[in-house]
Parts: sequence; C-alpha cells; structure tokens
Amino acid sequence: MEESRTSGHSSVRSVIFFLLKILLAGSIVYVLVSRQKEAVMECLRNFDYRYLLPAVLLYFFHMVVCGLRWRVLAGVLGVNLSRMEAVSLSMQGYFFSLVMPSAIGGDLVKIGVLSARAKPGTKIEGAFSILMDRIVGMIGMFLLLLAVTAPAIPILMKTQIPGLPLTTGMKYCGIAFIYGCTLAGLGASVAIFFHRFFRKLPVFGWLMDRADNVTHGLVSRVTDAADVYAKQPKILIWCIVVSIVLVHILVAGLFWILVAGCGADGATALSILAAVTIGNLIGMIPIFPAGVGGRDLVVITILVAGGMLSADAKTAQLLSTALMICCNLAAGIFFLIDPGRKKVDHAG
Repeated sequence: MEESRTSGHSSVRSVIFFLLKILLAGSIVYVLVSRQKEAVMECLRNFDYRYLLPAVLLYFFHMVVCGLRWRVLAGVLGVNLSRMEAVSLSMQGYFFSLVMPSAIGGDLVKIGVLSARAKPGTKIEGAFSILMDRIVGMIGMFLLLLAVTAPAIPILMKTQIPGLPLTTGMKYCGIAFIYGCTLAGLGASVAIFFHRFFRKLPVFGWLMDRADNVTHGLVSRVTDAADVYAKQPKILIWCIVVSIVLVHILVAGLFWILVAGCGADGATALSILAAVTIGNLIGMIPIFPAGVGGRDLVVITILVAGGMLSADAKTAQLLSTALMICCNLAAGIFFLIDPGRKKVDHAG
C-alpha cells in the first residue's frame, strides 16, 4: 500500500512538473510573439506556404534516418530489426517524447516495446542500443557545435535580449558556457568506452563492482556491450558522420527553407547553422518540453544578431516549432498501426 501511494505521488509530481514546463515554454513563446504581434502575423500571411512541403519531407526524412541509424547500432549487438520495425519504433519514440512528462519518455517506450519483443537474455542489449543511438547523435551534435561556434563568435557577440542588457562579459560567459557544455557532453558521451580505466580507480572500481552485484551482472553486460561497439570504430564513425550531415545539418537546411518561405533577407548559412545547433543544445535542458521555449529564444536571438529582421526570425522559428510538433504528433500513427504485436527476430 505504501509503495502504491509513493508511486502515485511520484506520478502526480511528474505531471505537475510537465505542466509547469509547458507553462514556461508557452510563456516564452507568448512573450516573443506579443512584442511584435502585428509584424509576425503579417509575416505569416505573406509566407509562401509552398515551402512547407519540402520542409515537412525533410523533417520526416531526418526521422527516418535516425531510425535506420539505430537499426545499424542495434545490429552490432545482435538485435536484428527490419527497416520498417526500426523506423516504426523510432517514430513512436518521437511521439511519446512529445506527449510524455519525461525528457526520455520516447526512449522508455522504445525500450519497453523492444523488451516485450525480445528473446530472454537479450533485453539489456536492446535497451543499450537505444542508449548508444542517443550517444552517437549527441556526439555528432557536439562535434558540429565545436566546428560552428568559433566562426560564429562575431555573431554571438552581437546578441541582444530585449529587456535584458547583455554586457561583453556576459556574452563571453555565454560562449564559454556553450564550449563547456559541448566539451562536458563529449566527455560524458565517450566515457562509457573507457570503463576499464575507471574500474581501475579505487572508488569507481568499488562502486562498479558493488552495482554489478546488486543488479546481478547488469553493469558487466552494459560494459561488455560497450566493448562490442568499441571494436567497431568504422560503424560508430559512420553513424556519427550520418548524424552530423543527415540529421543536424539537414535540420538547419530545413530551417533555411522556412526562412526562404518568409522571403527574409540577412540570414547566412553560418548564422542559421549556429542558431539551430546552439538552439538544439539549449533545448536539451530538461526544463523545456521537447526543447520548446528555450530553443525558440536562442534561435531567434542569434538570427537577429546575424542580420535577420526580428519579425522574420520569429516567424521562421515559430513555423519550425509548429512543424516539429505536428510531425511528432503525426508519428503517433505508427503506434496505432504497430502496437507491438509483431515479434522481432534476434540473432542468437
């Protein structure tokens, strides 16, 4: 009874926190729009909606690429998925990441469905392949950030937030924050491949051994899976390159299409790439639901610093956010047509 009550309280807290995140995101978007409501509405009326089709197709293409990337990484551990199964489960992950009150809600659903289809003794490998797919995607984003941030510093030094004067020192601190998050993210992402080094350290080694005993060998199975990936550097590098080009840069290209649909001037390839990539970094902060709010503020601020009119930048970003939400909701159709009744074949 006590356990049930505790679980109920935890669920209530999760829902309340989720609603607060939605309120925060909605408040940020409202403030951004309300400052130039008429100008933004005019931009929306003048938008060439023929540009929406290629933008939507590119967004779905990047979702499919992520699904196929995961299929490759899962296959390394002997978890064999057909292309359709991998894409279907990934689409379901996108849908639940948007509607569930958790930053990793979509991944949890993928793990649950995949575990239900897995043969006994292969559930951990399937779950770890999902984690590795997330790690590979983040490594791609962090590497792109390292490449983009330096040449974008002159743009970043021009950023201004209405109502919040930014000093030169504050801007340098912001750039340092971007680099700090990027380097820390890269370090955390690759740490799993150096588990043998950490195991040699007295405290870490004892903690890992203790955790392994408590979880009946779970830690060992995870580190063994990491060793399997470490022996396939070509596959990892290829998946990282795919993430950089066909996921992160492609999403920036999608945004460029929306900017073109606005007929906006002043945007450059560098300013768009920097705005979208840094915006995605800020969007990872768990206080923003699916990145909405934080990403919007950052992208608009950088685009304006790069030379775009504020109303054009807001319109393009609002359309980008709306497109993301609609496509992720549309991905829920895969949950309806593939609710998990099929079985996945796994290599023995």
